[in-house]
Parts: sequence; C-alpha cells; structure tokens
Amino acid sequence: MIIQKEVFLVFSMMFIIIVTVFFLVFISSKKIGEFQNLNRKRAIFFFIAFGTVLLVLGVSLPKSPYFLYANDQPAQKVFVAAKQFSFSISKYPIATDDDFNMSAGAEITVPIDEIIEFNVSSLDVNHGFSLYKDGVLQAQVQAMPGYVNRLRWRFSESGTYDILCLEYCGVAHAAMAAKLKVE
Repeated sequence: MIIQKEVFLVFSMMFIIIVTVFFLVFISSKKIGEFQNLNRKRAIFFFIAFGTVLLVLGVSLPKSPYFLYANDQPAQKVFVAAKQFSFSISKYPIATDDDFNMSAGAEITVPIDEIIEFNVSSLDVNHGFSLYKDGVLQAQVQAMPGYVNRLRWRFSESGTYDILCLEYCGVAHAAMAAKLKVE
C-alpha cells in the first residue's frame, strides 16, 4: 500500500504545479482589448473545471474501498493465487506451482462480520479477483504476477460467494471460478 500513497503524492504535487502554472499564466495574460473577454471566459471555465475536480475527489476518495478497513486488523488472512484458468485459495501463502496445486480446489470458510484480508497474486498473467453474492459484485481487486494486492472485506451475509475472474486472461477465462463459504 506504500507505493500507492507515494504515487498519489507525486500525482497531487504534479497537479498542484500544473494548476499553479495555469493560474500564473492567466494572471500575467490580462490584456486590454479584444482578448480580455476571451480570457475571462477561459478563466471562468478553468475555475469551474478545477472546482468540479476537487469536488469529485473530495466526495469519492474517502469512499474508496482501499481505505474502508485500512486501520482495522483482519481476523483472518486468505491467500489467493490465480493461474490460467483457475484460482487456488489457502490459509497459507501460495508462491510456487506446487503450492498452487496443493490448494487448488480447496474450499475455504471465513467468519461472518469479521474483516478478512485477501492476499491476491497471479502466477502467470493478469487476472481479476471478484467476490459475487447472488450475482451482485461485492468487491474486486487485480491479481498480478509478482505483486500481492491486499483486499480487506467484511462479509455481512452468510452463504456461498462466487469468485470470478474479471480480467480477460485467455480462451477459458469464462470458466475461471471458485467458491468461498461465509458462516
């Protein structure tokens, strides 16, 4: 999660620099004559666009699922590895093909109303890891080779959840599925 914060900070600094440059150019370009009215319209448009961006970021960022349970300790960790065209789910890390084969087809049960941390990775190409309950998407994250994405989720309903791949990964992509029990 550290790299995401660093990228966000770099993006924010670049955004502030760009806004500052636009503002300085606007201030220095006030001329009397035919361009004055055009510059005023551009300024109004720029400030409306800037305000809209700030409003959207202010409303959407706090609701990001990455911050949802960031400060809470998970009750359980579940390790997920994706590989064309199946998922392997375990309570232990899955780093090799042997680990993948040993836990392939295993059914994991997690507790209801507890925070579960899914450590999701891929052993070959990009995949998607998505949790569905009765056909409704509950949560999702990318499964990428050489990287572990962490998804924390609290299940509020018991039952069987479908795990599906949301990233097209080849000809048998549609058959890539697994199950997760919540009790």
